[in-house]
Amino acid sequence: LGRGLGVLPGDDTKGSLVETTSLTVWSIKEFDYVALPEIQHGIFYSDEGYVLQWSYNLVRNNLKHRKRSSAVSQDQCCYFFWLGAKCSVTEKGATAMLAVELDKQRGPQIRVCQGKEPPAFLQLFDGGMIVCTKGVSIRER
Repeated sequence: LGRGLGVLPGDDTKGSLVETTSLTVWSIKEFDYVALPEIQHGIFYSDEGYVLQWSYNLVRNNLKHRKRSSAVSQDQCCYFFWLGAKCSVTEKGATAMLAVELDKQRGPQIRVCQGKEPPAFLQLFDGGMIVCTKGVSIRER
């Protein structure tokens, strides 16, 4: 999916536009997890793991005539599991296990380590990803 935004390469007259339909983020601490409210999407703590379910559509475009066709694919899904640099081994395992457990659509599961986030992951937050090293996470509020 490249950068997760814009037109995917194809032949000269056709391509597909990636449109995000939903994003769900779970924070993992020990063997417990909690879904985060939308306002906290993109805020990560380096001692935790996170699972993100990204649902999207690929919309066919007719680039030659500059119009969008009505052919929209069904929702597709991808799971990212983000591991903070100070995440414990237990949390790393729990994060990977939760990604597998949540994956009802059998979409791709992509491991993302802190500091090595791919462009498609970063696009989910419109450039607003924040990593906190210390502080009060959603659980402690």
